[in-house]
Amino acid sequence: MELNLPTFSAIAVPESLIATKVLSPEFGGNNISRLPLIKSFLAAGRRKKVLSVVAAVGSGKSTLLAELCSAVVRQGDRACWLSLDAEDNAPPVFAAYLVYALKSFDPALAQSELARLRGNPNHDMGALFDRLIGRMSAVPHLCTLFLDDFQHITHPDLLAFIDRFLAHLPPNFRVVIASRTTPPLEFSRLKVSGWLEEVEQDAINLDPASIEALLKQVHRLDLSASDLEALGSTTEGWMAGLQLAALALQNHQGPARELIDSFSGRDKDLARYLLDCVFRHLPPEVKSFLLLTSPLRRMCAELCDLVIEGDDSQATLEVIDRSKLFLVPLDRNGTWYRYHHLFGEFLQSELQRSDRDRHRRTCELAAEWCEKKGKTTEAIQYALDGGDYSRATGLIATHAMELSQKKGDHFTILEWMRRLPERHQNSRPEILLSHAWSLAFSQRNLAARALAEQTIDRIADQDANPLNLNATERIHWNQIARVTLAVVDAASDHLDASLKASLTLMLEIPDDDSFLHASIGNCTAYCHFSRRDFFACAAAASTAQLQGIRAESEYATGWACFLLGLAELEMGRLSSAQEQSERLEKCAEDSPVQYLNDLSNLLEAEIASHLGNFDRAAELAEKSKSFPGSFGGVEPMFLAIRGQARAQEWAGNGGEAIRTLLQGQDLALKLQKPRLHNLLAQEEIALRLNTGDPSGASIALERHGLSSGASNPEREGDQPIRLLEIRALLAENRTKEARRHLQHLQRTFGSASLRLSDSIVMHALKSVALWKDGKSLEAARELDRAFDLYRGGGSLYCLYQMCPDLLQLLKFLRGHRSQHPQTDYADSGGQLETVLLDLVARKKFDLAEHQGEVPDTKAEQKVLTKKEQRLVALIEVGMSNEQIAKELFLSEATVKWHLHNIYEKLDVKSRTAAVARAHKLALL
Repeated sequence: MELNLPTFSAIAVPESLIATKVLSPEFGGNNISRLPLIKSFLAAGRRKKVLSVVAAVGSGKSTLLAELCSAVVRQGDRACWLSLDAEDNAPPVFAAYLVYALKSFDPALAQSELARLRGNPNHDMGALFDRLIGRMSAVPHLCTLFLDDFQHITHPDLLAFIDRFLAHLPPNFRVVIASRTTPPLEFSRLKVSGWLEEVEQDAINLDPASIEALLKQVHRLDLSASDLEALGSTTEGWMAGLQLAALALQNHQGPARELIDSFSGRDKDLARYLLDCVFRHLPPEVKSFLLLTSPLRRMCAELCDLVIEGDDSQATLEVIDRSKLFLVPLDRNGTWYRYHHLFGEFLQSELQRSDRDRHRRTCELAAEWCEKKGKTTEAIQYALDGGDYSRATGLIATHAMELSQKKGDHFTILEWMRRLPERHQNSRPEILLSHAWSLAFSQRNLAARALAEQTIDRIADQDANPLNLNATERIHWNQIARVTLAVVDAASDHLDASLKASLTLMLEIPDDDSFLHASIGNCTAYCHFSRRDFFACAAAASTAQLQGIRAESEYATGWACFLLGLAELEMGRLSSAQEQSERLEKCAEDSPVQYLNDLSNLLEAEIASHLGNFDRAAELAEKSKSFPGSFGGVEPMFLAIRGQARAQEWAGNGGEAIRTLLQGQDLALKLQKPRLHNLLAQEEIALRLNTGDPSGASIALERHGLSSGASNPEREGDQPIRLLEIRALLAENRTKEARRHLQHLQRTFGSASLRLSDSIVMHALKSVALWKDGKSLEAARELDRAFDLYRGGGSLYCLYQMCPDLLQLLKFLRGHRSQHPQTDYADSGGQLETVLLDLVARKKFDLAEHQGEVPDTKAEQKVLTKKEQRLVALIEVGMSNEQIAKELFLSEATVKWHLHNIYEKLDVKSRTAAVARAHKLALL
């Protein structure tokens, strides 16, 4: 029997998520209403944004939330529910269930975020917050999010996330929190703003009138006023105590007061006493059913039939529900239930005390049933509950390789590892290698490498043979382990090690193991692409693609399409690159993880930029901007950050673009990825030149150690850096030096060894040098050579980015061509100079008007913080850095850091200029 979830069944979720946790309990008609407790929260105007319900176990918190949820839905609003437990006190798990719960509010949001999390559990809670708030504000529906059993959430990152979430709730959103203890959240600001309504123990306890209503309406008991007073005094209005007392009174043969006087207090002793009274009077068949099913975390009739070895569980569940025996319906169809926590704990302790073997048997049967139903994570949990670690280990080993390597569901793999004791993880190579694979794709490369190397050692240990492998198995698992290590090395950017291992393994792996061949082919292709050997990359990626298709792995096939498409684009084979983009898009559609969608967007964005469709490239860059925070390979990370920066520059936000690249460099340093830092530094230099800042570009060349004095100009792969240096020299009118560098570059490498984009740039730079020397016709001919290379499949962006240097030459060429259409440098394929000039005109600022001056986008895009404004004010009154540090209780180094940020934001280079610019922008 499966859950009936028609509203979100299309959403692909990680294997480890349990659907019933995001279903609100049913509020039955036999309960008394508690809505008067929260009438101000329900009042028109939606002034109250957050409701906090804090009370002890059994006080009726969940029932109150269920009634409120039902009322919200009746009003026509959306409701999202999440029942929390101890397993959710981890950021990746909480993030997964939170976005899963939001499905009824915004299915597209839930789909995309779950796909992202499935591929990488290293969820950035800050980035998730930004995406959630942005999407939630844009959706027109009114919605209330219910978080039940919040006492389980104590992780500092989660509490910080929820505090921020509550402080920035959109107007269309409200949050309800129920907890046994006061949540460690910053409610003070919510109170001051009037957003918060609180219901605490005294308020939720039933008053005499409510006690009378509960007993009459729900339990059909009519007690005298004195008995009601005595019962209220004894239980202090505690809902669980009253419910249990009512059940006990229904079976009590003597006067009600006799039973009421026999107990006192409202703690666990009372609960135990009353539960005993209730349980003792139940029919034997009901008692047996309750005990046997008590280990079940969630139950349906089919599962209960299996556990009790009967066929009437549905009827029994309905009887128990009608009898108010603390059974909580989990759907509106009466299919899924769970026991109230208090009652469930009592029943389990009774079963453990009376028949421990039967407890294990129930867990065993539940594990078997869940496994058959495809509920693997629940099956694993039942196996662990019953102490059957062998079954749990076997289940994980059976599914781990498929999930981690072929489906890319790294979230579930890491969740399973969190549950399974380490000694059992170490008993199976499938588990160890799947774990290492998932760690590698979660930016945890050091742990991944250590685990892969440890597994190789364990496989090779023939004496102890800790994995119980025969000779054939040892060879097989050794190959898989080395493939895993090659993947880890590629993800870590240890390219030499990955390529060497891949080329060796290519000869060892059996021909019929398509997935391993696809993986090794992708590693080889990735390493070749990173070294800018595009022909070798294309050959390896083509093989990997074929093997990935044979292995029926969208993950491996998608990676091959991505690498092959990039290589074809670099070689000028545009139609082939577009074909790979279409194939990758199809793989992404069939994949439940976001990773392939992001790769698809990145490749399509590169093609759009190549063609000069910068609006489309910017749109795709926006979709992939969170990619660098989640996934670890240098090449896709670089494309994502570069694409975002180029989109900002295209929109006229040069300052924001530079900041994006600087932030990317900081991320590269944090992740210890020096090549990513180098690539982003090159892009920063190019972008400074694009926005008319040659001095900034020259400083950046020196700062990053990329000038010819700091790096060997004859080293293979340095050509793009040397071209940037030449461009900076030309922009500073150091034409003679630039020409000397150009001659040296061409003499050292020759045009044939340059990649297509570099060749286009080199001819364009030569045309700029000729133009500055006054040789206009020769300059025009040289630029036409660059145009010819573009028509051979080159990138229009290569020419577009040089428009600040080429602007006057482009205008001359357009004018001269119109007057002399038959000249020997005529553009036979169309007037490309007009296309480039039109692109410049479409930008948000006109390079011709600014004449190389960087537009003042930094100050427009990001004003100073209050601390920075205070610092500028202190500068204005003449304070030194030392005096400012004392005034603001900062170190001098911190003051200098703030000054650097202020200069960047205001686009100035001195303290005096910063004060003047701040006044101009009305920041002081």
